[in-house]
Amino acid sequence: MYFNVNIFLLLVAESSPAILPVTERLSWLAKNLTQR
Repeated sequence: MYFNVNIFLLLVAESSPAILPVTERLSWLAKNLTQR
């Protein structure tokens, strides 16, 4: 599940480099949520 989300974020990041910081923040939040 989370693996698919990471792929989605990577695809979005490559299609729009301008929102890269947003995807990084989302991935960071996802990692914190999965650690709980």
